[in-house]
Amino acid sequence: MKVRTQTTYFGRVQGVGFRWRVCQAVKPFKVTGYVLNKSDGSVETLLEGEAEVVKGALALLESQLKEFWRSKKTDQREGEAHFDDFSIKR
Repeated sequence: MKVRTQTTYFGRVQGVGFRWRVCQAVKPFKVTGYVLNKSDGSVETLLEGEAEVVKGALALLESQLKEFWRSKKTDQREGEAHFDDFSIKR
């Protein structure tokens, strides 16, 4: 099953290399989407791919980057990918 998972991280996530670290962390996973700084100081990620692969990528992000975020909000739904790769959106 293909899913699209949108997660917003809150905390000390801007100006600390968080987006770059997200990109590096998800490289081994077959996911597409983006990571984006939001105007409220949070960071949004959108991961698309097979449900188990996305779940693994999210688990890695949560463990590797836990020192930066204090809370998060995640929404997931079934659906095909809308992106061809994973990138940092400006």
